[in-house]
Amino acid sequence: MGYDPIDTYTPGARGGAQVPQLVGQRVEAARAYAASASWTVHVNDVPPATKDQPEGFVLRQVPAAGSVAPEGSVLLVDVARRRSFGEQYGKPLLAGVAAALAVVAVVFAMLWTSARSDGDGADADALAAADARIAELEAQVADLAGGGDQGAIIIDLQARLDDTTARLATAEAQVADLTAQVEQAGADGQALASERDALVVERDQLVQRVAELEAELGGITEAVVAAPDWIGQQQVAVEEFVRDESLELVVQTVDGAETEAGDAVAPGTVMVQLPEPGTPLVEGSVVVITVVAPA
Repeated sequence: MGYDPIDTYTPGARGGAQVPQLVGQRVEAARAYAASASWTVHVNDVPPATKDQPEGFVLRQVPAAGSVAPEGSVLLVDVARRRSFGEQYGKPLLAGVAAALAVVAVVFAMLWTSARSDGDGADADALAAADARIAELEAQVADLAGGGDQGAIIIDLQARLDDTTARLATAEAQVADLTAQVEQAGADGQALASERDALVVERDQLVQRVAELEAELGGITEAVVAAPDWIGQQQVAVEEFVRDESLELVVQTVDGAETEAGDAVAPGTVMVQLPEPGTPLVEGSVVVITVVAPA
């Protein structure tokens, strides 16, 4: 900054308002703060510190943030502002043109003087015309260098530079938009990948559980046996079967029994069975038989 504060800002002096943090904010924010507190803003345009630093943002402020400034105080702010092509290169270019034309003028003046000293009328007329042209060019250079019209060339170059800058800004915006889309797509892809991984784990768990259930079912199927038809057989046959298949046996007895022909049924003969023949039995099932009691 090329100036010093023009007022002394003492917190609490003459009332006033507290100066906010303006550095890093746009210059419009500084003007809005100033208007609300009845301050005056003096803006000093300075080149940005880096090529990537945006324009229009406050780089430095006086008084500092937190100070109390009364009404009518002046806020001094440095604002990043890039110089135009004409401002940056116009004057040096014109100075170079002026220097070149000055050299041409000296050369033509020397030739003109030499021609006049030789007394050649035709050459003198040609050099006089050249002298007039040099004077015209010098007048044009003087007009350009004196701060007037910057020249059609500089204006055209400035227009081209502005157009290129605008197109570059558009391209940068498009790149930023595409980058955001790519990042969003990446995030969505990551979420889908996580969901897929979770489903794969769940599928593997289900497959394992199905295999376990099939194994259990296979074991149960192998353990199931059908109840034989024990009617008319001896109790010992039932006892052997029950023992081999790990079943439980309940035996009931009846006193004497005859066949349809009237013959006596031998003791220990099975007369009734539960469950009925063909009923599936698993380990631990209960079998109830009724047999003829011994005499």
